[in-house]
Amino acid sequence: MKRKILMICAVMILIMSSLTGCGGTETINLNDYLTVEVTGYDTVGKANVTFDMDSLIADYPSIKVAKTDNAEIAIAQSIGIAPVQIMYDSCVDLSADRDKLYSNGDVLEVVWECDNTLASEVFGCKLTYENVSYTVSNLEKVETFNPFEYIEISYSGYSPRVDVAAAKLDGNEYMENLRVTIKAGDSIANDIKSNMKNGDAYIVEVLPTTNYTDFVNTYGVLPNPTTKEFMVEKQPFYITSGSELTEEITSIIEADGREFYEGEVNKLSDTSFYQGMNYIGYYVVCDLLYEVIPVFEVNVIHPTDGEFTYYMAAEYTNLCVEIDGSLSFSSIDVPQTGFLQNDTFERNGVWYLGFESLDKVKEKYMGSFTIDNKNYETNLE
Repeated sequence: MKRKILMICAVMILIMSSLTGCGGTETINLNDYLTVEVTGYDTVGKANVTFDMDSLIADYPSIKVAKTDNAEIAIAQSIGIAPVQIMYDSCVDLSADRDKLYSNGDVLEVVWECDNTLASEVFGCKLTYENVSYTVSNLEKVETFNPFEYIEISYSGYSPRVDVAAAKLDGNEYMENLRVTIKAGDSIANDIKSNMKNGDAYIVEVLPTTNYTDFVNTYGVLPNPTTKEFMVEKQPFYITSGSELTEEITSIIEADGREFYEGEVNKLSDTSFYQGMNYIGYYVVCDLLYEVIPVFEVNVIHPTDGEFTYYMAAEYTNLCVEIDGSLSFSSIDVPQTGFLQNDTFERNGVWYLGFESLDKVKEKYMGSFTIDNKNYETNLE
């Protein structure tokens, strides 16, 4: 009878062993194999969260894998992975924010998520663990330097087509591993940003060519600040609007027009017909080029018709106001007489240099442009 009872107990032990995968339930404290630290420099500390798998395997050689329908476990077992490592890979998830750059006083949260049921039923293990809240301390204070002391901002061109350049100056080794970008609105440019105008704001940003951690580990310093806002201002500009034709600019244009026309008149033997001229308005065209067309009213006396008025005009291409307030331009087109260009008209036997109507001025300088399909403005319509 006693032998029969012993045999029954032995059978029950074998059955339990096949169900649990080991001769008894193993309790594994996961935190015993966990190392948490943050190293490096203050503000750019790096989280190091590691699990000592080698020690876990050495400490639990007795862990077995029970029969299971889990394909991943079966594959891992078939290629000879240690059962306790299979258990860890199948049942344990360890999470922590390893990408964050840490400062002294920050808290690194390390969180376990474990499938205790699977660990118990397939591997005969009981897992114990505690989440870790690690307060960062003792990171070395990092020195900073102002990178904008080694960046030169320069401008070229005319508003609204100003090029802004941000160049690194020589003499600072840190700047060699920093890159400079210019951000305006939604666009980002490297080193040079084009088509800016007076009043436009932009941000220059300085970033390591690799990352902040590598930079501080190399030099022991960090750039600060890394961004700085600037504004395009006091740059020479193209005249792109009638509102920019100030009284001072208009007076210069008017004087130029009068000098040209009266020079043409003075070439004639009889100048008594000329009674004077006045500036009356403008066309301003904004296209591939910027064109300013001042229009003048000319008063003359016809030998038979008496007094009448006609018009003179000129076309300034890329008329610019320089920083000192002076004017410059790419070219100027004035009325001419000749085979290729003849800007004259006849009135009862007398020929005049200019245009007999404002419509003729517009036809000459504006071509087929209309208010509907061309970006121009005028105070003559």
